[in-house]
Amino acid sequence: MSHVPDSRGHPGVPDDEYVTGQDPPSAPLHRRRRGLWLAGCAAVAVLAVPPLALGSAAITVLPAPSGSGAYVGAAQTSLMASFSGWRGRSTDFATDYLATDDWSKIEYPTWWLQRWSTTSTPLVLGVPMLVNDPATTLQRGAAGEYDGHFRQLARTLVQYGYGNAALRVGWEMNGDWYRWSATTDPDAWIAYYRRIVLAMRSVAGQSFRFDWNVNLGSSAMPATRAYPGDEYVDYVGIDVYDWKWGAPSATPAERWDWITSQQYGLDWVSAVATAHRKQLTVPEWGLAQKAQMQNGGGGDDPLFVRNLLAWTKGEGVKYESYFDTDSHSISNGQFPNAASAQHDAIAG
Repeated sequence: MSHVPDSRGHPGVPDDEYVTGQDPPSAPLHRRRRGLWLAGCAAVAVLAVPPLALGSAAITVLPAPSGSGAYVGAAQTSLMASFSGWRGRSTDFATDYLATDDWSKIEYPTWWLQRWSTTSTPLVLGVPMLVNDPATTLQRGAAGEYDGHFRQLARTLVQYGYGNAALRVGWEMNGDWYRWSATTDPDAWIAYYRRIVLAMRSVAGQSFRFDWNVNLGSSAMPATRAYPGDEYVDYVGIDVYDWKWGAPSATPAERWDWITSQQYGLDWVSAVATAHRKQLTVPEWGLAQKAQMQNGGGGDDPLFVRNLLAWTKGEGVKYESYFDTDSHSISNGQFPNAASAQHDAIAG
C-alpha cells in the first residue's frame, strides 16, 4: 500500500497519544506515511496491559476472518462501529497492524487484542518481520534468532481468543519501503518467513491463516521471487489502490484496465492463486486523491469501487478490507460518488 505523508502519523492514534516517527531518507515520498504509521503505533504502547490471566475464565475463540472488513485505526472499536453504521452493514472483521518499536510490542500486542476482543471482532493482522532496531535483519531471522518472539506472539493471540486470526507476515515484501523488504535477499526472506510460520504453528490452540500478501504492480521485484512454498501459505493476498503512477489524464476505465492487466496486476495474482490452489484475499484496498502518485490518483471514482467489489465476488475472495483513513477515507465525505457506489454494493 502507498500513502502520502502527513504530520500526525497513525490515523487511529489520538493527538495526545501520538509519537512522531522518522522515515529513512531513502523512503519514497508516496511510502513515507507508512513509516510514520508504524512509528505511530508506538504511541499506544503506554496503554499496553499485561498478558491476560486466564485462570478458570472461559475465553471466547473468535472465528477466522472472512467477508468484508476495514481498517479504521489502531484498535479503534468506536470508529469501526461508526464505519459500519455509515455503510449500512456491519463489518465482518477488522484489519490492524502490530507495532515495530521493539520486540515486546510484537510478542504482547495486548492493547490491540483486548480492545478488539471486547467487541468479538475477528482480526486480519499485519505482522512485521523486523523491529526498528537496525541490528535486526532478515538474515538473522533466517538463522532462527527471532523464533521465540513469534512463538510468544502466537501464545498471546491464542490467549486472547485469536488462534484463528489471519496473519499478513511481512506484507508487501515486493516493495522497498519496509525494513523486511525481500528485494535485496529474497532467499533470506523466504527462509525467515518459513521459520515464523513454523514457530507460530508449534503453539497449542492455534489455527492461524497465513496470508502471503503482495503489493499490486511490479514494485521493486517480482513478488513470486519471494514465494515461500504452498505448505507455508493459506491465502494469496494483494493490496490494491485506485491510481496509475504519473497518469493524470487516465480515465477510470483506463486506470482499471491497468490495475487488472499490467504485468503484476489482478489478472496475474488470480493466476498465481489458481496455480497454487490458494484462496485470494484483498487485505487493503482504497481510493486515492488525485494528487497522489504523481497526480495519478483516481479521486472520486465509483467505477473503481464497483469493479473491485465485483472482482472480489467473481474471484471468490476470502476477505476484502477497505483502508478507511486520511487520504483514502471513503466515509469522510471526500469521495461522495464512490461512497454511494460502495454503499449500494455492500448494503444492497
